[in-house]
Amino acid sequence: MTNKLQDLSVRQPKQERSKQRRDQILQAASSIILQKGCANLTISEIASLAGVTPGSMYQYYRNKQAIVLALGQYYVEIFQQRLAGVFATPVNSRAELSALFLQVLELHYQLFRDDPVVRDIWAGTATDKEMQDLDQQDTARHLAVFCEVAAPFFPAGASADLHSSLNLLLHFAIAGSRLALAQTPIEGRNTLEQAKKLLAAGWTEFCQRYPA
Repeated sequence: MTNKLQDLSVRQPKQERSKQRRDQILQAASSIILQKGCANLTISEIASLAGVTPGSMYQYYRNKQAIVLALGQYYVEIFQQRLAGVFATPVNSRAELSALFLQVLELHYQLFRDDPVVRDIWAGTATDKEMQDLDQQDTARHLAVFCEVAAPFFPAGASADLHSSLNLLLHFAIAGSRLALAQTPIEGRNTLEQAKKLLAAGWTEFCQRYPA
């Protein structure tokens, strides 16, 4: 028993140091992306800014793509926490649900608008398979949450239709947010508000298929 406790006490600091080192590397990469963009990210510069040797970097991340992916996962976790906060209060009506869906769209837009690093990271999604997979998994989790929250307001027989409709509305919302982010702040805000109106209309049309 004593030896096991000693082993644990040795491992724990190593685990903490490893996490701290990973955090240092990610912070350094984030700072460089903010200044130069993902395309100009190099292992040597990350290592220098993080205070580690380039050789030791590979103990934590196999290449710079793995670092970018880790940053992507970090932002996914942030948004998941915000999403959980939106749905922490019980929903009592379809109208409340509609308002919450639009709130999620606003949160998505704000996260990307306020942080140039996350915008740059996600700009590479189209050409990076692992980032594509992360994006798809994240979207699937959002859809699952939306369906779970909305299901009690519709008959059981509507579940497939609900899933399909929410999936379309979710992808439209993401596309609207990304279009808005590519525009000037004023144009982007107008685009986002138009997207909200179209989403609300789409949700209303779906609800009318299944009168409460």
